[in-house]
Amino acid sequence: DDSDGRVGFSFTKFDSDGVETDSSAAQWSCVQDSVTGLMWEIKTGGNELTGDEGLNDSDDRYSWYNADASSNGGDVGFADSRGEACYGYDENDSSTHCNTQAFVNRMNQEAWCGFADWRIPTRKELLSIVDYGNANPMVDTDYFPATGTLIWTSTPFAIGTSSAWGINFDYGNSYSIDRRNAGQVRLVRGGYE
Repeated sequence: DDSDGRVGFSFTKFDSDGVETDSSAAQWSCVQDSVTGLMWEIKTGGNELTGDEGLNDSDDRYSWYNADASSNGGDVGFADSRGEACYGYDENDSSTHCNTQAFVNRMNQEAWCGFADWRIPTRKELLSIVDYGNANPMVDTDYFPATGTLIWTSTPFAIGTSSAWGINFDYGNSYSIDRRNAGQVRLVRGGYE
């Protein structure tokens, strides 16, 4: 039954207030994965213009940054290596810089879909929505439109502290990339224990 996602997947759409919507809804802001319990941010746009479609524009790019020494793998990353690469960027306001940590903070202040506990997914979590039976992009685009190519994870690369893991949705694989590079972000929250 593909009514809630391709075979093996089970997704539910939610509107911007966190209210469940019909699977045929034309607009939604979040998707809950019934298998893992994870709720995912949905991106908007995809017109190749940075920051023109609001806070969660799919064209925005971020450098990897995490100031928490207990989870950053020994290197904080880059707070502002990309310049104006995301919505609302102001070089004089670090809360608007185009890095993963600033984006998480902004989405939590916005209380996206009614929640303020959004975070960058781990490598394993982001791989859980890769659909290896689908063509490029390797994700169910009925639930995850405007997916992007390289999506950052929160998982540091163990061998080199200057890199972190990203998932490539064109091929469904993960690889390490230097943290200063521009990648896209898809936030997550929740999950089953």
